[in-house]
Amino acid sequence: MGGRARDVAAGQGSSLSDFAVGFSLSEGFVSDATAIRNVVALTVENGFCVDIAVDASALKPRTARAIEGRTGCGLCGVEDIADVIRPTAPVTRGFALDPAAVEKAFADLPALQPMNRVNHSVHAAAWVMPGGEIRLVREDIGRHNALDKLLGAVLRQDLDGKAGFVAMTSRCSFELVQKCAMVGIAHLVTISAPTGL
Repeated sequence: MGGRARDVAAGQGSSLSDFAVGFSLSEGFVSDATAIRNVVALTVENGFCVDIAVDASALKPRTARAIEGRTGCGLCGVEDIADVIRPTAPVTRGFALDPAAVEKAFADLPALQPMNRVNHSVHAAAWVMPGGEIRLVREDIGRHNALDKLLGAVLRQDLDGKAGFVAMTSRCSFELVQKCAMVGIAHLVTISAPTGL
């Protein structure tokens, strides 16, 4: 991004352009998807390389991570807890979340997870309408990656973050909540309990 390596992540090689856009915004490298001019995903010897062309003036300074990212931890490589909590603009909700819509989304989600049907080991993040209808699903071995892919898809399709909610087949954590807040999404529901952080 911006001519420099910013992160190394372990994940599944689908929806990489969505991942690039979602990661760029949810991790605070840029604050607006329009700053991303182009995304190119290339197959390399040990996986994929995603090159993100960003307007230099829009690229925010970030503390570099000490090590590569992992699939299960949004904090890996962070040297100071102060680098974890990024300021976000206030997020307002566009609708009241209906428990019946959440139940419907989680009942319908397994049928929309083709990778999980095969290997039973990936997470899904879904973009759900207020009535519980699933509009988009992204899967990945890492829950953070699945969410970044979904956020990128929502942004690339210019969907209103206040007009739906995110449903995930994982536990909740501070980092997932922060990722949603960074892109203006007010509602995140997960199938498992939250962590203490």
